[in-house]
Amino acid sequence: MPTLVLLAGRSKVHDIARVRAGAERLLPDVECAVIDDASHHGLPMANADQVNRRLQAFFGAAP
Repeated sequence: MPTLVLLAGRSKVHDIARVRAGAERLLPDVECAVIDDASHHGLPMANADQVNRRLQAFFGAAP
């Protein structure tokens, strides 16, 4: 199953390199993307445009 993992580049909660490595190790069809200026809690809200673009690209929608 294709899986998209969005990571917050400014997360103080997660080590994004470690999370990415774990996702790539455990999920055979994974795409990891880092939203550089996002924090852990602000990812879906403060960076909605970037998140929406990544979701549309992943699901094959027109940008």
